[in-house]
Amino acid sequence: MLTALAEAHEQGKRRMVSICTGSFAASSRCARGTVTPPSSPTPPRETCAVGPVSIAASMFPPAARRAVANGPDSSGIAAVQLLHRICRVYAGIGLAVPVFGFATASYMNVLGSGWLITSIFLTAAAAGILVAFVLPRQDKLLDDITNHNPIEQSRTAQLAMFTGFFNLLWAIVTVLMIVRPGSTTGA
Repeated sequence: MLTALAEAHEQGKRRMVSICTGSFAASSRCARGTVTPPSSPTPPRETCAVGPVSIAASMFPPAARRAVANGPDSSGIAAVQLLHRICRVYAGIGLAVPVFGFATASYMNVLGSGWLITSIFLTAAAAGILVAFVLPRQDKLLDDITNHNPIEQSRTAQLAMFTGFFNLLWAIVTVLMIVRPGSTTGA
């Protein structure tokens, strides 16, 4: 029993290292030889396309508040524009995630698994939040910042709330893709 628990713990650590190697920070450490990626399993595809949009969307509300506080001649406006551009670009790239997900699930013969169906539902919900709530609010805030209009604190707080929901859904999907409760694929 203890041997099985220790083996499961080691397998979980290898999966987390694998996911970390999918991010740009870990891949640079990997290139320097400080992180050795395991031979398997491969990181979920959503970590490569969704991580940047999650980070940029989370950074947007405080950056917008700083840009307004620092005035129209600050570099804060450029930072807000860059964060918004990152969110838009990676939202488009994130559209490929379901395609890779369905192809992988079909290859693994797990299309009917509960964890996968839940992940698909949560992915759709996260995409809906991003498209319906996060990006339009970023657009409005960016327009107000570039036109030097005052911004209420409640608007950035509301954007931060929707961004938090988006990030929470992606975190749950990532965990489901790693743990795969009830999976019998052995991977």
